[in-house]
Amino acid sequence: METRIDTMPNRFTKRLGFEQALHLKAAECWLALGKIEEARQEMTKITHAHPDVSHVQKKIDAEIRYVRSLISDDVMLIPYWDSDSETRTE
Repeated sequence: METRIDTMPNRFTKRLGFEQALHLKAAECWLALGKIEEARQEMTKITHAHPDVSHVQKKIDAEIRYVRSLISDDVMLIPYWDSDSETRTE
C-alpha cells in the first residue's frame, strides 16, 4: 500500500512508500512539537528522495539554525534550578 503526500502533483515524482510516508509524517509532528532531534531521527529512516522529504528536511535545518542563533557558540545553558546546589534536599 502506497500513499502520495506531495503537495505539487507531478507525474514524474515517484510515490513514497507507506512506511516512509509515516516516517515523514512523524518527523513533521515531532517538528511541530518542537522536538528537533526526534524529527531528525525520523528523517534518517527515510531512504527515498522526494520533494516532500526535502521540504521537511529544510524545515528541520531552519529550526536548528534558529535555535543555534539563540544560543551563542552552541553553549549548553544550565537550567536555573540546578545552579544553586545549596537549596537541594536529598
